[in-house]
Amino acid sequence: MLLIVIAVVAGGVVYVLYRPHRPTFSVSALHICQLNLTSSNKLTTKFNFIVTARNPNKKIVFYYDPVSVSFNSNGVDVGDGSIPAFTMGKKNTTTSANGSLCI
Repeated sequence: MLLIVIAVVAGGVVYVLYRPHRPTFSVSALHICQLNLTSSNKLTTKFNFIVTARNPNKKIVFYYDPVSVSFNSNGVDVGDGSIPAFTMGKKNTTTSANGSLCI
């Protein structure tokens, strides 16, 4: 019981000191950069997208490893891609212009 009380107090202190808020993410641009129809009637495309990440925290920095992106429609895998690793600093907006999705 004492351990639970200590954990609650420690959590409260961390919350008061850091006031953590969730970061937000949005896709701010998406465009087709390649469109190819093969002789076997297979359509392949390449999309480039820009992801904007906002960190509202004054004292917290986020470090992200590369992120895999998968796009599915009605249970069918439409495409896969990735967003490179990045750091989101305090009160920062980070834009990743290197994302791509190949279908």
